Amino acid sequence: MPFGGGAHMCLGLHFAMMVMKVLLHHVVARYRLEPLPGPTHDWQPWPIARPRDGLRLEMRRIC
Repeated sequence: MPFGGGAHMCLGLHFAMMVMKVLLHHVVARYRLEPLPGPTHDWQPWPIARPRDGLRLEMRRIC
């Protein structure tokens, strides 16, 4: 567990989550994420749906 649990939970948990949300907002607001051209992605349906070999993305700055 990244932030621990129970009585010994990390004191910076809420601050770290807030920083991650702010960073994600800045990336989404300033860049367009597009998949790289190539073969279609093969999906792994279980236990969590995700591309088998990862998802290669290109970041393009929005002017």
